[in-house]
Formats: sequence, structure tokens, C-alpha cells
Amino acid sequence: MKALKRLWFVWHSWVGLTAGLMLFVVCWSGTFAVLADEVDLLVNPSLQAAHSDTLAWDAAYDAAIVAQPDIADIALQAPSGPGQAISIVGTDEEGDLRHLYADPATGRIIAHTTFFNVQRFFRSFHRNLFLVGLYEFGGAGTGDLIVTSMAIILLLQLITSLVFYKRWWRGFWALDWRRGPKIFWSSVHKAGGVWSLWFVALMAATGIWYLVEFYLPPTFDEGKLPVVAADADRRLNLAAAIAAAERAYPGFSARSVTIGPVAVEVNGQDGSLFTRDRGARVLTTFDGARVLQVQQVADLSALDRWTEMADPLHFGDFGGLWSQIPWFLFGIILSGLSLTGAYLHVKRQRRRGETQLRTPIFLSYAATLAILIVSARYGWLEIMDYGPEGRWPVVPTAAIVFIGAWIVSAIVALTLWMKAVR
Repeated sequence: MKALKRLWFVWHSWVGLTAGLMLFVVCWSGTFAVLADEVDLLVNPSLQAAHSDTLAWDAAYDAAIVAQPDIADIALQAPSGPGQAISIVGTDEEGDLRHLYADPATGRIIAHTTFFNVQRFFRSFHRNLFLVGLYEFGGAGTGDLIVTSMAIILLLQLITSLVFYKRWWRGFWALDWRRGPKIFWSSVHKAGGVWSLWFVALMAATGIWYLVEFYLPPTFDEGKLPVVAADADRRLNLAAAIAAAERAYPGFSARSVTIGPVAVEVNGQDGSLFTRDRGARVLTTFDGARVLQVQQVADLSALDRWTEMADPLHFGDFGGLWSQIPWFLFGIILSGLSLTGAYLHVKRQRRRGETQLRTPIFLSYAATLAILIVSARYGWLEIMDYGPEGRWPVVPTAAIVFIGAWIVSAIVALTLWMKAVR
């Protein structure tokens, strides 16, 4: 039995040693993705707006048309937190994405930017490392598979740790600073792991789901929508469409509106826990005279319900800052666990005189570095696509500094880890 637990411990350590660097990159980016919208407010004060209990959807839409006359494929998103504006996204006549921000109370446009910002950087990097279109594997790209495969690593680390860590529930307060730095950091690693067990399990479950989701058919097929008659009134009346949606769906509150090719799509919340806006959906005609379809959260299948829960649980945005801050803090812990476990294992092996370490460490570092180099190339191309005519998009200097500082912090952490274990 003791030998078996020892074997599980070895597996836990070597998985961390060979996959810990890439796991750190994914966790570190996800940690900041949780608060990326709030960071954008800090680095770009022009986006800040006063809170309003009512949202001037129609006025915001009209103001966006005036500010960007060629804008099309418009989607409006309600503020997700204090100080945030109504977000309006659309494409111009060149096909480039444009991002406008409107005052929630008046609909007045307070800022007009390209699509690239801090939130976009972390969202793209954490989701697929910018590796969009590199290679496709039945619906999932290379970057998608690399990122989601880290959830499998998390699950393996969770299972192996629970098997070999005897009476792990005693580790909540097991910090030991009296027997030297090695024992102290080992106890820190164990305590961090025990406190974040629920978080690791949640990240593993949602991450593996994202992997599975790539190979499932879409849960919502716009091709099945009732066809709007050719002579129907297509003059947009956004206020009427939203009012019709809220009348048709008791308890429904609009959170986003998309002007589609055949209908107005209104997404929102109905009080259901841990559900993204897309879970509650109403489609109306452009003038709001007819409701075409209602999708209630209560009517979703178990699979569809889980699909709509995955994002809020993964990013912790279901409760605003009250849930985002704990997700951010536990993300930092998880990022630290990704590196410290392998470091402790290497130190332990050295004390025993075992030297077969250079090959797996070198391969791990080389593979991670190669992925990040390719990611940087594709990331540059994606960012340039957000600018006018392939030029670098206009971005506040503070946003560039923040993103640059994050990149430097990741490189420094990886380099220090490599120097410590080589």
C-alpha cells in the first residue's frame, strides 16, 4: 500500500514537472481574464459611466448609428459592473470591428474604440493562445486543444494528490515554518492545494467540458427560427422589441440585444443561478410586434443547462466583484501551485542524488517556449486585424503597459523556475 501511494506521488510530481509550465501560462492568463473588464476601466477612464437603474437601449443604438453611420451587425451589452457603460459592438463598411460605449442613462456615446483592449487580449490568449486557424482537429483548433488539455492535467493532479496525501483534510492549517525553508514551502504548497481543492475541481470540470463542447452540435440553431414574412415591418423599434420580450417571459430582464438578419435577439437573466445571459433568450420581429421564440432557463435540458452554467462558474462573474475577487485570488494560488510542486520535486530528487532530470525539464521548457513564440506571432496578426487597414489599433498607453507588464511577469516566472530546477 505504501509503495502504491509512493507511485501516485511520483506521478503527481512528474506530471507537474513536465506540464507545469504550460499549466502556469494558462492559469496565469485566466486569473487576469477574470478582472479584465475592471482593468480596462482603470487604464481607460473615458470608458467609465455613472450608474443608472434604467438602460437607454434605443437612445444608445441611435447614438451609435450617428457616431458610426456605416456600423452593422450591432450587438448591445448592458453594464456588467459599477462604473461600466453600455457596450456596443459592430462592424464598419470595411468589415473591421468597432467598439462604442454609451452612457446607461442617456445613451450618449462616451467613447469610441477599436475592438482590441485588455479584456480582448486575455480572452483570446486564455481561450486559444491566439492560435486561431493554425490547425483544426474536428472543430477544435490547436490552441483550443492545448488550453483545454490543461484541464485534464488539473484533474490528474487533483486525483493523485488525494490518493497519496494522507489525511489531507488536516492540511488547512498545516504551515510549518520551524524546520527550515524546504519544509515551510512544502507545507505552503500542501495548504494551498487543500484550500483550493474545490477550485481545482471546478476548473478541471469546466475546462474538460470546453474540450467536449467543441465536438457537440450547437444547442441553438437560428435556421429553425420562424421565417419573417418578406413584407413584414423591418423598421427597428428597439424599445418595443425589448418590452415585448420582457412581457413574453415573466421575470425576464434584458441584458444584451443583437440585431440579427431576421430578428432581434434579446438575452438576459430570469433569476436563475449561475447562468449566462444566453440561457434566457427571446426573439422578436424588428418592430417588436411579434414574439418569434422564447427560450426559458427552466425549459433547458440538463446538458443545455450545464452549457449555460460553465462560463459563469469558470470565470466567476455570476456575482460581480463579490465572486470575481475570490476567483482571482484562487487563480493566483493555482498558478503558484503549477510551479512550486515541480520545484519541490526537483529539490527532493537532488537530495537523493538522482540526476535524470535535465531531459524532461528541457523538453517542458522548450515546448512551452515554442508554443509561446508561435502564439506571439499569431497574437500580433490578430491584434493588427483589429486596427484600421491592418495597422496597429489605437489603444491607451496604460493598457499596453499593463499587458506588457503581464507578459514580462510570465516570462520572469518561467525563467526563474527554469533556473531553479536546471
